[in-house]
Amino acid sequence: MADFARAVSFVQQHTMLFTSTLSDARQLEYYAHYKQAVHGRPVGDAPSIFDPRGRAKFRAWEKLGGLSADRAKHIYVEMLTADFPFWQKRV
Repeated sequence: MADFARAVSFVQQHTMLFTSTLSDARQLEYYAHYKQAVHGRPVGDAPSIFDPRGRAKFRAWEKLGGLSADRAKHIYVEMLTADFPFWQKRV
């Protein structure tokens, strides 16, 4: 899915815009959908309670369950389009 690759590129190139505009919860949604799209379901145990950021990321990803890679990519692009409607003009 070419749109997914372009969307990921946009996020990587505009990290400051992304992190300064979106809530932590929304950023976790992006992270989870990216990981699901690229790696599938999470494997192993959640990070330690002494790593709250890693644990939150793992839990967000884990919540997606058996969501297919194609669906995760589609949702990622939809979220980006909703949050940054101009993104396709900047990649």
